[in-house]
Amino acid sequence: MNVKRRPLPSSKLSSRTRWSEAIAPPLADKLMDAANLALGGLVLGQFLGNGRFDFFLGFLGIAAWLCGLIGGVFLLYFGRR
Repeated sequence: MNVKRRPLPSSKLSSRTRWSEAIAPPLADKLMDAANLALGGLVLGQFLGNGRFDFFLGFLGIAAWLCGLIGGVFLLYFGRR
């Protein structure tokens, strides 16, 4: 049984590209903003408290900031491809 495959319409082929171009830059921007909030809350926010500086929370804040920053850069890079 030989079945011929019909080509997909061009609108279905480019829907992923259009979605990526439309969604990736705003999502990357908000991800970077969330990373800055994590850094501010977990690292700089400790200086406002009366307790000792917790290095685990400090490192966690820096790690969250790096993950958000790198994730935003990847979204921007792969969203334009």
